[in-house]
Amino acid sequence: MLSLLTSLALAQTTPTDTTPTTTVQSYGFDGHGFRLADTDADPRDPMQIYRPGASTPLSFSLGGLVEYANRPVVFEDAAGVRTSALSNVAALNLAGGFVPVGPLRIDVSMPVYLASSSVDYLGTSSSGAGVGDLRASAVGTVIAPGDDGGFGLGLLAALDLPTGDASRYLGTDGPAGLAGVVGTYEQDALTASWQVDARFAPNTTADVRPAPTRGGDTVDGAVALSYLVDEALGVGVEAHVAFPIDPVVQAAIGIPAEAMVTGRYRTASGGYGMAGLGFGLGSGAGASPIRVVVGGGFGTVSEPEPKDADLDGIVDKDDACPMEAETVNGLMDEDGCPDVLPTVTFVAKLDGVEQAEAEVKVTGGPAGEVAEKGSVTVSGPPGTRLEATAQLGACRRAAVQGVVPQQEGTTLDLPLARADGTVVVAVTDVADRPLDGVQVRYVIPDEACRPADVSVRGGRGIHTVGVGPIKVFVTAMGYDVFQDTFDLEPGQQKLVTAKLKPTSVRIDAGQIKTNQPVSFDGDGATLEARSVTTLDQVTSLLLSMDVMPKVTVQAWGGSKKVSEDRAKAVVAALTASGVPPELLEAVGKGSLPRGQTDVVRMLIAE
Repeated sequence: MLSLLTSLALAQTTPTDTTPTTTVQSYGFDGHGFRLADTDADPRDPMQIYRPGASTPLSFSLGGLVEYANRPVVFEDAAGVRTSALSNVAALNLAGGFVPVGPLRIDVSMPVYLASSSVDYLGTSSSGAGVGDLRASAVGTVIAPGDDGGFGLGLLAALDLPTGDASRYLGTDGPAGLAGVVGTYEQDALTASWQVDARFAPNTTADVRPAPTRGGDTVDGAVALSYLVDEALGVGVEAHVAFPIDPVVQAAIGIPAEAMVTGRYRTASGGYGMAGLGFGLGSGAGASPIRVVVGGGFGTVSEPEPKDADLDGIVDKDDACPMEAETVNGLMDEDGCPDVLPTVTFVAKLDGVEQAEAEVKVTGGPAGEVAEKGSVTVSGPPGTRLEATAQLGACRRAAVQGVVPQQEGTTLDLPLARADGTVVVAVTDVADRPLDGVQVRYVIPDEACRPADVSVRGGRGIHTVGVGPIKVFVTAMGYDVFQDTFDLEPGQQKLVTAKLKPTSVRIDAGQIKTNQPVSFDGDGATLEARSVTTLDQVTSLLLSMDVMPKVTVQAWGGSKKVSEDRAKAVVAALTASGVPPELLEAVGKGSLPRGQTDVVRMLIAE
């Protein structure tokens, strides 16, 4: 079955020269041909291939297989005579593993031989029990399959300690080791696994040949295919081959190859049972024509942390967009995709024309209150109720409600219209008699908010006025000016009661005349208290005019400086009571002329 003898591989070969032969030491190699790769309780795992994958830290497994192999090593000499060098092997293959950290798994394995029969290279027969080589291995996962399967890749390294008996073909005659690459691919119920490694082992050298081989270095390969019948049961097939690098060794022991049909069952508690039936392929030492294994163990199932490639908190298997992070905004936050919330745009319009200066405010969306000029666009989960208002100037306003649509966006108009209130003006004299010839003037910042009709009949007027801040002046010929300031609300009715006194301030011949002259304390520029009241009435008169004129304030005093200070004091008082400063001019006239009594004159510019 297997070929051992070549001209360099037999110790019994008689030398053709007269040089004395060297005393031959113990020779042999590990011809067992089976090594249990420790695995967890995953029913997809092969028996002799280390399958990479993300494992749970601190997980472990222990397992054992009882094995029978009928003839692992058979030699055939040049005459075609076959010798069973190793046969009837009964062994207990033990293996255990531990995961210190997720990517790394450390394993220890050893065959314990319960019985075997062997014939060494000198023809000495032996039988009995023993142990095989102790192997310590490590698998580092570089790429782990995903939650839904896929590709996995790992690096494998192992060290074999020569604890077995090489002369009985149950161990290596010296330390050995291997390094390689392992891989897997998972697709639904199918799993493919593979392993390629280079094994380094002792061998004879040319200076001691002819001598029996000690095995030497090999390049090993293995493939496996498994199928999950259900979550607990897996069946598969795996094949292994070893190529000796030294052609002399390859000629001596052949190319060992073997295939095995396997099955593995896992219990809910983590225990598992497994069995396999192997068949030798070709004529290599270590490939038994028949190999039967059966056993079990206990292990934790590797449960890697669920992958979340986009780090959005939704594991990839549940993520419709695993490479794009979920946008947490209340819209389909569970699908894992960057959803864009639908929008609503509110546009302020007057007579169908957009108003870029209108103040638009929207409340009710996720962002709270949003205020912009002309229009506001807000986004939110579908069904969100929104309230929008718009204001142009003081009184043109609009209000609408909207709902965020299910998809895309929508635009809603805010049609501006004037919001009005009512001002009722009642005018009497000090004797409560209604006055005729009454003039009413509204000072409103927004022209659009002014009333169209300000007439008063029989001392009473009803005016429709735009809402907002309002200042109203009421006067009549020969009477002083009444003023009132208030805020008018939509739909409000405001009563303005004006009781007019005979005027103390009037315009006569281009000059503002007062019944009480404007005066100062002593020779200085400080206004007397009664003069401040008089100047307030001047302000009311000016503000009640449709077009407020420019006024030049002239003042006299004991010196030019005092006169200038007095003129400035009058201007300051008028400005403080509401007259725009740009309409006022202060002129100091110096000393009071002989015969002139009024120290202040207020002239209306033409």
